[in-house]
Amino acid sequence: MKKNILSLAVAASAAGITSLASAQMYVNTEHTGEALIFPFYSAQNGNSTLISIANTTADTKAVKVRIIESQQSEEVLDFNLYMSPHDHFSFAVSEDGTGAKMITADTSCTVPAIEGGEQAFTDLLLLEDDEEVGAAESREQVGYIEVIEMGQVTNAALVTAITHVDGVPADCATISNAWAIVNDTEGAWYADANGEDVGVAGGAANVGSFGMGATWNGGGLYGVATVINVAEGTAFGYDAVAIENLVDDGRLATGSELHYAPGDTRPDFADSAISDTATVAINGVQTTYTNPSLIEGDDSYHTVSAVLMSETISNDYVVDATINGLTDWIVNMPTKSFYEDAVLEWTSPFSYGYVGGQSDTAANYTNDCQPVSLTVYDREEGMITPPDPADPDAVNDGPKFSPYIRPEVEDVETPDGADPVLCSEMTVVHFGTASASNTSEADEDAAVIRTLTNVNGLLSDDDQEFAAGWAVMDLSGDALNNPVDNARILPGTVTGGEQLVGLPVTGFAVVEYTNGTLGSALANYQSSWEHKASVATSDD
Repeated sequence: MKKNILSLAVAASAAGITSLASAQMYVNTEHTGEALIFPFYSAQNGNSTLISIANTTADTKAVKVRIIESQQSEEVLDFNLYMSPHDHFSFAVSEDGTGAKMITADTSCTVPAIEGGEQAFTDLLLLEDDEEVGAAESREQVGYIEVIEMGQVTNAALVTAITHVDGVPADCATISNAWAIVNDTEGAWYADANGEDVGVAGGAANVGSFGMGATWNGGGLYGVATVINVAEGTAFGYDAVAIENLVDDGRLATGSELHYAPGDTRPDFADSAISDTATVAINGVQTTYTNPSLIEGDDSYHTVSAVLMSETISNDYVVDATINGLTDWIVNMPTKSFYEDAVLEWTSPFSYGYVGGQSDTAANYTNDCQPVSLTVYDREEGMITPPDPADPDAVNDGPKFSPYIRPEVEDVETPDGADPVLCSEMTVVHFGTASASNTSEADEDAAVIRTLTNVNGLLSDDDQEFAAGWAVMDLSGDALNNPVDNARILPGTVTGGEQLVGLPVTGFAVVEYTNGTLGSALANYQSSWEHKASVATSDD
């Protein structure tokens, strides 16, 4: 097995990668790209999340903003954003009753328009799952955000309408009307895209191509986020993960390749325009990943998974009671939902048929939860290891009255283990007795816990408590105490015919120190650190 350790934003990219002339997808260490992933937002417990998106280029861009809840990656708000050259768009995600909303004073053109500077999130896609996974509206308050470039606007009149004059776009109504029917006349983009078919079963909704570039010229977006809690006197920030060459411009992609209508949840990472190849760093060597869709069908999301694949992630933690230390790890799996299958339940690299696990954590969601293994170190090389993995082929076969039927392996009781589980598309892993990110379960009365995993009990052994140090989360499945059915191997191959091992994840650690009030000021502090990833391959 080959591996190397890099920061997650570097996991698919090493120095010099931006000089590659090919259209292979990669995570850009310079933090600009055609797609951005913000691994975490929160509007819980007094949190607000401030999101900023910048267009660093001289091009006029159409961009999709997708706000997604954490449990099952359902959209709670999507809209089209039109950015003039060097434009900057910012908004906040805040609490709205028991749900959430976006708030903005930004004037950049959006379709639909954000009336009055606020737009409530919707639980429309969550209602049918309400009884299973908790109150639908409260699920809006925690999740992640995807920003995907849809295309480049080149028509002079449209560019003029989008461009700011004295801080305000010249004519956002022109952009909105292009996606609308006005006085019985279809706007140009509405007509191009068969806008009447958006959301209609079997409808042939397409893209708006009028006034867009003849060839794709994407990239140059960056994003930053700040999670702030005024009452707690805390804030932490992070950079969005930037994916470059998301679209395969080698397949004659046009500047309208992903320019879907507002109201359509597309584009996403499964679109046919997504690149079939990616560059992944293995032992510091740039290696080409090839998506199996080239020969097996259209599963473009595998390529995005490839640039996020990690065998392990590592980071610091602090839970020292003398300084009121708390740590959360944010672990986001933005492509997980694409691997859910009605027949197979989950396809590789995701597991299903989870056996055992922490009590109550995965009780009713056995097929959603991804068990992982955690090894904890203190700051002086002390180590607490997970229990030895159970033998998945072991059978407890004592004397029995006849006749009897020998149980299948999956029916055999296995030891209760200490494997943490990642049950949601975005999971907050608590290392302390409370949350450093002020995150709680969306529905505290729910019978199961999905959004959170508490590993506080793994920070001690018979001899000592580990108050601070670092930990390694193994995503490969090799060290699990509780067996799973699917191997953690991504479909597709890298150069040499090997496959990537682990899970496609991104995220960071949040550490909080609470000193309370010093004089008349709150003296509480937060920091965030990007996860470090080990990228590994194994033979087919």
